[in-house]
Order: sequence, then structure tokens, then C-alpha cells
Amino acid sequence: YRKQYGLPEHPLEVQGYRSIGCEPCTRKLFDQDLERNSRWSGLNKTECGLNTTLVGNNSI
Repeated sequence: YRKQYGLPEHPLEVQGYRSIGCEPCTRKLFDQDLERNSRWSGLNKTECGLNTTLVGNNSI
């Protein structure tokens, strides 16, 4: 997506973050990790709660 639309690289990509989510859920990847394994580190893969306030909101 970034390359397709000519967007700049995110500063965290340079630091080793290949899949960027919200701050408490994202960690750097190790070489053997799959890209999405960098999210929800040490937790079951579930909603972090960041985007749950809009659930059921009909004003959108």
C-alpha cells in the first residue's frame, strides 16, 4: 500500500518494526518471526481495545 501510493517509510520500519499496530501491542520482529507475530506480544491474539469504542455507534 505504501509503495503503491508513494507514501514515505514509517520511522518504526527502519527500527525493525514490520507490522505496526497500536503502541502497547507492537514489538520488533526477530528474523524467525512471521510479520503479524509482532503484535499482541505474549497475549492471545485478540482485540487490544483501541478500536472498540465505535462498536455499536450508529452516528458514523
